[in-house]
Amino acid sequence: MTGIERIQKSIEASPYPGVMTHVVAGYPDLETTETLLLTMAEKGATMIEVQLPFSDPTADGPVIVEANAAALEKRTTTREVLAMLRRTRKRSEVPLLIMSYLNPIFAFGIDAFLDEMVEIGLDGLIIPDCPPEELRLGLPAKALAREIAFVPLIAPGSSEKRVQEICEKVESPFVYTVLRHGVTGRRTELDKTVVSYLEMVARISGRHLAAGFGLRDREQLEALRGHARCGVVGSALIRVLQAAQQEGRSALDAAAAFLDRILG
Repeated sequence: MTGIERIQKSIEASPYPGVMTHVVAGYPDLETTETLLLTMAEKGATMIEVQLPFSDPTADGPVIVEANAAALEKRTTTREVLAMLRRTRKRSEVPLLIMSYLNPIFAFGIDAFLDEMVEIGLDGLIIPDCPPEELRLGLPAKALAREIAFVPLIAPGSSEKRVQEICEKVESPFVYTVLRHGVTGRRTELDKTVVSYLEMVARISGRHLAAGFGLRDREQLEALRGHARCGVVGSALIRVLQAAQQEGRSALDAAAAFLDRILG
């Protein structure tokens, strides 16, 4: 099964609205990340977004920035993350998507990285600083040639023409609709403007929507019903891990309890 096929199948089979969970690989450590991925799969995550740690995650808020820094302090490498994902794939069929900035993939070698994704059975890429029309490195086209979903991010305020241009350049069962301007982490209110934006993207793209930036609780996810197929939850989960560590509690137990609430 190709990455594109696995994502499509999972979205269509998941409850509505589904949830794409997000982790920073190596936070608080790789062993915990690996267990957390399997816990997310067991509890019904539609997809899992695994972020490669990077020193300058410009689209992320302070919570995820701190998690990236902590993972890098433990010298978490891209190769170690891929090895961890190889083990995870052997134990679960949940779609696994790499979220990364360009630098870690470029440093690894774009073709080598994509070939490794195919060999492992990883399904998609989300790269905030790589626009779909990027041609010099050829990453979107190379991903498509390997049937890996290159998931576009669509910003609020995008025109209908821009949404159409983006979707014509990439192949992915869904698009990632950013719910507000700024970075991740701050709570997002799903007002009429946001709903109108989601409806426009769904109409123009003709694809499923995953909506993210600032989703923290089940109430917000339920508000997406009828407007987006999945909500993306990342910073809120990392806050739970951070609080558990600071209070001397089990990070995995705290995360499992949070996932029970968010996955409903």
